[in-house]
Amino acid sequence: GGSAGALSAEATQAERVPPTNVEAQRQHRVLAGLKDLLQAPYAQSKVKALQALARLAPNLDNEEAIRGSGVVLAAILLNQEGVLEVQEALLVALFALCERESLALVAMEAGVIPVCLAGMQSGNDILMLNSLKVTNRLAEHSDAYRMELRRAGVMDLLVRCSLSPNEYAKQQALWTLGTMLQDGESRVQCIAANGLVAIERALHSNNPGILLRSLVALSMLADLPEDASELAVVENKVLEMGVVDRFVTFLKSKTPMLHQEGARGILRFAGGRFRQRAQDAGAIAALVHALTYKEYETTIPSLDALLLFAEDGRTRSRMRSSGAMNILLALLQNDDNIRDEEVLRIGKLLSVLLENGEAAEQLERCGGLPLLIGNMTHRSRVVRESVLSVLAKGSTINADMAASISRAATPSTFISLLDSSYEDVQVDALRLLANVLGSGQGDGYWQDVDVIGRLAELLDSEREDVSYQSARALGNVSTNAPQLVTKFLAHNARATRFFTMMLSANDEELAAFLRGLSRLCSQRAFIETAIGDGVLRVVDEALKKRDLVMSSLCFRVIVSLAQSPEQRIQILDSEVGATLVALAGSSQEDPRLVKAAAKVQDVLHGM
Repeated sequence: GGSAGALSAEATQAERVPPTNVEAQRQHRVLAGLKDLLQAPYAQSKVKALQALARLAPNLDNEEAIRGSGVVLAAILLNQEGVLEVQEALLVALFALCERESLALVAMEAGVIPVCLAGMQSGNDILMLNSLKVTNRLAEHSDAYRMELRRAGVMDLLVRCSLSPNEYAKQQALWTLGTMLQDGESRVQCIAANGLVAIERALHSNNPGILLRSLVALSMLADLPEDASELAVVENKVLEMGVVDRFVTFLKSKTPMLHQEGARGILRFAGGRFRQRAQDAGAIAALVHALTYKEYETTIPSLDALLLFAEDGRTRSRMRSSGAMNILLALLQNDDNIRDEEVLRIGKLLSVLLENGEAAEQLERCGGLPLLIGNMTHRSRVVRESVLSVLAKGSTINADMAASISRAATPSTFISLLDSSYEDVQVDALRLLANVLGSGQGDGYWQDVDVIGRLAELLDSEREDVSYQSARALGNVSTNAPQLVTKFLAHNARATRFFTMMLSANDEELAAFLRGLSRLCSQRAFIETAIGDGVLRVVDEALKKRDLVMSSLCFRVIVSLAQSPEQRIQILDSEVGATLVALAGSSQEDPRLVKAAAKVQDVLHGM
């Protein structure tokens, strides 16, 4: 007894000291001593040794040393002796050991599952409760652990324990049942073991803890496979008991545990069969409001649920009207406490909520532009990339927004983003840079040789969206820096790629490209290779749209290209020449377009 007390005191001291090499050796000596005491003939020594092991567990970090010491196996073998006080202490020690997955694995190998099953069937309320706690901790770790528990027959015992008259054991049994019901096989086994009956009885309990755990278990059970015979029965029970509505109510609670479970419950319904019911119950507004709690365990499932709901356009509108934009931006300002996982989800949701073409206006309305732009150079890569994704939303931005971005992000900022190993980040950076340049802002970018050179290199990307956004950016740069773009495109295969990419542009982006192209064609070095590299295909595609503004840009490009008799003949013999003839002789097109086409024909014929 005295030795056990000394070791217990040493274990208490050991848990206060961070493990070091010396500490690891000391822990090894302690574990060896604990094993000897566990094998002693005195029950009191065994109990104290188990208590010491429970206190030491948080600092045990060497899996092989623990396994090699044999202390866990020695502890588990004590259960066979049937001494109640030893069994109670054993389960407390196992609960502490199984908090860390590496130690839980050692316990699994030593036979922790049979100990738990025996405790559930013991008829002793304390052993039952502690066995259920250890089982729940094991089930929380992974699918593999849950599969081993299922194979051992734990589902039948959990259902039986959930009918216990002891309210503590009943609540823990329902909690563990909910943890187990994370896969289809466990749900099927639960139904087969009359789990639905047990859960339904618990739903009528006056105990708030039992009620909460039964609701969680039923919401998990509702995700049965489509071919399950009991699916309709479970679904009807979910609706009959108002489970969805109750989770929305939990989400509004000021109690952290309740609004955490509320968020998790709604997340389970957001992508499934009860999606519409959750929306009708006010889940969207409740989820948005829950973000104001600024609690990680609630924020993550709330954001995940909102992302699922946001797949529908009408729901996105409802989120915006619930003030989601302002709250999301306010969360980003919580720089000291926000985690990368939250930032990533906030960025995704903001990006979804900003509809194409309206990004600048929506951000301005909620006052979020300065915050987002200021975070383009944030110390966290996740913050930078999430902000970039939001700012790159849409095809255009206004001049004020572009000017703000130009002031906040230097050329080196964009180069670092363009050099990212993540291609999605490259695409967002290219799209944003193209938008800034297309707005007439960004002097520092189009004057920077490194920026233009990197854009030209990205034209060669095998990923088409990277290459396309590079072409867009270069086309917009051409308006202000035709000589610099010519330096990187003339007399090489990149010009062909440049023109090929622009064939897939929409009307707005094609018009912007043609403006830059008209400036490029003032450079003789560019003209010498442009005709052969596909510029006429782009011009012909634009002319066929019969748009007056776009056609005027095309005519300017054609005239710029026609610098010599050979080049004029080449244009006349191409599809562009045929399109010009059709336009000039048309009686159905806009007279201004017909007249301009005739003038270009005169130029090409040397008149």
